Amino acid sequence: MKECPNVYCDISFTPIKDILLLKTNKLTDRILWGTDYPVYSAFNSSVDINQWYQNRIDEVKSAIGSNDFENISETNILKIL
Repeated sequence: MKECPNVYCDISFTPIKDILLLKTNKLTDRILWGTDYPVYSAFNSSVDINQWYQNRIDEVKSAIGSNDFENISETNILKIL
């Protein structure tokens, strides 16, 4: 991603340790929320998808901080529209 400035990634099922690696490498300005989160319930019907999604939001926000979270959840998508 460092060598290709037009490359973005999504973090649908990315472990927090890898999201933190992107943060360490100052790449949070090119991270997007993945749109396939709800698909998780198709593989595990016993999961409350709304609670699972809220937990994921809280986990990512806690790990990377409010400013980077805002980039991932709102700002970055506007750059590619």
